[in-house]
Amino acid sequence: MPRRFAGEIAGGLTDLSAAENKPERRIAATLLEVYSPIRESFTGEVIAVVEFYEKADALEEVLRRAMVQSWIAVVAITALIGAGLFGIVDAGSRTIERQRRTLVDRVDELQRLSGENEKLRQRVARLGARVRNRRGASAPVERRSARRPGPTRRLRRASARFAQTHR
Repeated sequence: MPRRFAGEIAGGLTDLSAAENKPERRIAATLLEVYSPIRESFTGEVIAVVEFYEKADALEEVLRRAMVQSWIAVVAITALIGAGLFGIVDAGSRTIERQRRTLVDRVDELQRLSGENEKLRQRVARLGARVRNRRGASAPVERRSARRPGPTRRLRRASARFAQTHR
């Protein structure tokens, strides 16, 4: 009551279960109770408070409908966010799987190339051994030819002698 006499308009749904509200219960199951101050025209002072009732059935229906619509909106937005997150996670998962397959393919290719390199290394080792074996058989010929002066060695010696004699 103090707010009502302070000059404020107040209202709310009335609890009709109290004994004092027995006459109002015949009007409706729920009433909207509104209090409005009446002011003195010259001073503006509150001289009385008018109390009136309105059936709240329509208001309750509007409130119930608004609450249902709010929940539908919340559920719809939550579903959209969930679907968006699912799409993001699914796209990420597909990207990771594609990258994993690419890496597996590259590892397989590297293993294949490593095997080929090993075969080539073994082949080079065999050919090297064969060349060394052939050189071993021709070593006396090479040693003999190393003792004989070749054309380059002969030219160097001739050049040195010429330089000594013409100094």
